[in-house]
Amino acid sequence: LDSELRNEIKAHIVNNIKATVMDEIQDTAIEIAKSRVGLWVNQLLAQMMKDHKIPYKESNYGSEVKMITIEEMIGKQFEAALNQPVNKNGEPVGWDSYRKDGTRLDWLTGKLARKYADEQVQEFVKNIKRDIEYYTSEKVKEEMMKQLTSQLVSNIDFNKVFKEDDE
Repeated sequence: LDSELRNEIKAHIVNNIKATVMDEIQDTAIEIAKSRVGLWVNQLLAQMMKDHKIPYKESNYGSEVKMITIEEMIGKQFEAALNQPVNKNGEPVGWDSYRKDGTRLDWLTGKLARKYADEQVQEFVKNIKRDIEYYTSEKVKEEMMKQLTSQLVSNIDFNKVFKEDDE
């Protein structure tokens, strides 16, 4: 009876250890598998974008269709989006619209250039104001010193000062 009880306790402990170890191994294995699957999918998609060719029609007017990679098609779509005509607010307008102010790329670069120019002008104005304030305060100090010195000199009774020295 003792040996049977011991064997059952041993078997129970071994089963608990196996279950715990298996749970930990499974969690780790699942994480590794997920990361590898993600890498494989990314590699497969990257390879597909480079190798797989799809039909692409250059313009609406011709009937010529050529085969290009997905990567090339994305580049063409990106270029088309940047060259799309927009109004002064960057909103798309038709090619024949009288309100077009340039392409989206022009709008983006112009907006950035204006922002940079505005920042430079603000910095320039701030520096000029600081210089004017400094120059003005220095001139005011100089003038105040001249006037105070002049008043002090005019208020001094030199006769009285020299009489006291003579005595």
